[in-house]
Amino acid sequence: MLATLLDRSALSMADSAARLRLHYQHTPAALETTRLAVLQFLAPHALPPRVVYGVELVLEEWLTNVVRHGHDIADQARVDIELSVLPTAVILEFQDQGRAFEPGKAPQPAPAASLDEARPGGLGLAMIRHVASSLRHERRASRNVFTVTVPRR
Repeated sequence: MLATLLDRSALSMADSAARLRLHYQHTPAALETTRLAVLQFLAPHALPPRVVYGVELVLEEWLTNVVRHGHDIADQARVDIELSVLPTAVILEFQDQGRAFEPGKAPQPAPAASLDEARPGGLGLAMIRHVASSLRHERRASRNVFTVTVPRR
C-alpha cells in the first residue's frame, strides 16, 4: 500500500521511545497517505485527541510548506520524517534538501482587519508554534532539519 511513498523499515522501541521513519516524496496522494500512516503509528499509544491533532497539524503544515516554498518543482520535494513517541511528548523531525529556511526568523502574520480582508494561507508556522512546546531548526550541509516537540500534557 505505501511501498512507493513510505519506508516503515525503521520502527523501533529503543530508549523507551517508539519511532517511525517515513520517506515522503510529493505526489497528489502522498500527504494523505503519510497522514494515515502517522495516525496508524500513533493509535496504540492512546494519546489525547489534542495531541494527535497537534501532530497532524505539524505534519500537514510543514510538508505543505516544503512543497510550496522549498522547491521550484513540487514533485522534487522529498522529506525524511522521524516521529518519536516519548512519555512526555511526540517529537517530529523533518529533513529536506529544499531552499535554506530559518523558521525562527519568519515574521508573524498580521491579523486581518476584517473577515472580508482575510486571505487563506500564511498561518502555518503560527499554528505550529501554537501546538508545539519547542521548535528547532538547523542547516546540516545542504539539508534543512526542523524538529518540533508536541507535549503530551
